[in-house]
Amino acid sequence: MGTHGYDISAYQRGISFDILKNSARFLILRGGYTTNGGRRKRCTDQYFNTFYNEAKKYNIPVGVYYYSCAQNYQEGKEDAVYLYNNVLKGRQFEYPIYIDVEDQWMLKAGKTGCTNAVHGFCQYLESKGYYTGFYAGYYVLYNQMFPEPLKRYTWWCPWWNKSTTPPKKISTIPNMHIWQHSGGGCHVAGYDIDGDYSYVDFPSVIKKAGLNGYGKV
Repeated sequence: MGTHGYDISAYQRGISFDILKNSARFLILRGGYTTNGGRRKRCTDQYFNTFYNEAKKYNIPVGVYYYSCAQNYQEGKEDAVYLYNNVLKGRQFEYPIYIDVEDQWMLKAGKTGCTNAVHGFCQYLESKGYYTGFYAGYYVLYNQMFPEPLKRYTWWCPWWNKSTTPPKKISTIPNMHIWQHSGGGCHVAGYDIDGDYSYVDFPSVIKKAGLNGYGKV
């Protein structure tokens, strides 16, 4: 069994961190998102600052995800630039920074577009000193992206069931480091939220490497 945590966004506005701290060993916060459709716009999650400050107050390690609609390398990079300037810069994170690959606007770009968007996002943030990865379902990764070139990034995989261990189909894949086991199935402080298991001691890895806002010691 891995380390248990949750991912939250403005949809969980008002959740009590005084209660959340009792079961959250880490949190992945939505840092921002892109609206889909013809007139796409990048936005910061309205509750990111509140959640980040609360997590730090209660010493809960945090990571970030960006809900993307990028369809190519340049748009993936632009998502990362936006996230860096508006969310990441000047802060410290103990878990990776992810691009979320699930929106249909993004997926319709095809395997090449989606895969290149992940590269654009991750490579830019790596150049800024961040540990990066992507969120994508098993089917999405193996049918709507090219998985081989993405093995260099950490993978956060949703596969919802009631077990405390991930399905063999994903547990044997080396870069599957966080498993989202529940989509809104965890009942905490009066909210239904997503539950996750991490199989890597990211805080130690990231701090030792001096990444995500932590200078090398």
